[in-house]
Amino acid sequence: MSAQAGTTLRFTQPVDGDILNRHDGRQTPDGLTIEVSGVAPAGRTVTVNGVPASREAETFRATVTVTEFETELTARTGDQSATVKVYWDRNSYPRYRFSTDDNVWFLHDLADHQDEWHSIFDQFYLAFWREMHRRYGAKFQFNIYYHDDFRPGDFTLPKLSDKFKSEWQENADWLRLTFHAYANEPRDPYINCTYEEMAHDYRLVTDEIVRFAGAELVSPYTTRRGRTGGNLHPRRERLASELLFHRRAGRAHEPAGLLAGHGGASVVPPARHHPKRLSIGADPPAAGRDRRGPPPVRGDRDDDPRAEVIEMMIHEQYFWPDFRGHQPDAQDKVIAGLEWLAERGYKSVWYEDGFLGATE
Repeated sequence: MSAQAGTTLRFTQPVDGDILNRHDGRQTPDGLTIEVSGVAPAGRTVTVNGVPASREAETFRATVTVTEFETELTARTGDQSATVKVYWDRNSYPRYRFSTDDNVWFLHDLADHQDEWHSIFDQFYLAFWREMHRRYGAKFQFNIYYHDDFRPGDFTLPKLSDKFKSEWQENADWLRLTFHAYANEPRDPYINCTYEEMAHDYRLVTDEIVRFAGAELVSPYTTRRGRTGGNLHPRRERLASELLFHRRAGRAHEPAGLLAGHGGASVVPPARHHPKRLSIGADPPAAGRDRRGPPPVRGDRDDDPRAEVIEMMIHEQYFWPDFRGHQPDAQDKVIAGLEWLAERGYKSVWYEDGFLGATE
């Protein structure tokens, strides 16, 4: 079969679900003008949304203008067509979300001392994050468990009283709580689960957050623990949106319209002078780079300057001296990351405020 006969029309850039911002083209009040490219049988005329494309062998290129938040791009040639859907981050600016994973020990600690402590900030972990908020104006999200299956005491969230509820609510402008998993073990608790099983755990955690802290503290975004298998079909109902592990930002159109971002970011030792971070909007990995890992750090910027949304993450256990994986410089790592962001003008946001946190 000839190369021409065997070539199927398809887009190579952008890909379906891509989130585009001002760095991806020329932005005006009327729209974002971008170059799209793809492959098609050589020698055939190709149009993209009615615009004639230039041809070079099997490659086609066209310039189109995106004018809406959600736009379908359709390439046509002969009896073939290909469509991708893209999203315009119209109000994009440098911003970040900071979340912490595997949280339950600080809640266990609060429950153990709730009769003697007068504030949630008597607990050292929460006191540290409040200081980071005061120093950098940062907001923090805690992805939490229902059950502490590591420390003695058989703690579950119902054992934490609502004594501090008003104080949680007073700090809802910078502090959020949300579901992570039922417990720390197994490592991949939802690898073979159904939607109903995961939703059950989500509701257990969320109902408890509402009870002891208030609905104001619940974030509609989460990072669920571990991998999920083919049995899980997320829906909009209460699970809302989930940050999935993927190579770049995008939207999964069906069934839930979920936002997805390159996963597994963390903060690294201050000696590195900058955090290792997740950048939403980065180019596909170069040949040989592991798609699952965070993009490399080069100089004082990410490898793709178009990426204006950064995910910062660290795990609670690193802060506890009696944890076998304790990192004595965990707090220093957080400070180094926040310093890096502050120096470069990144703003702390909640993704639920505007599109990926970008407000008008």
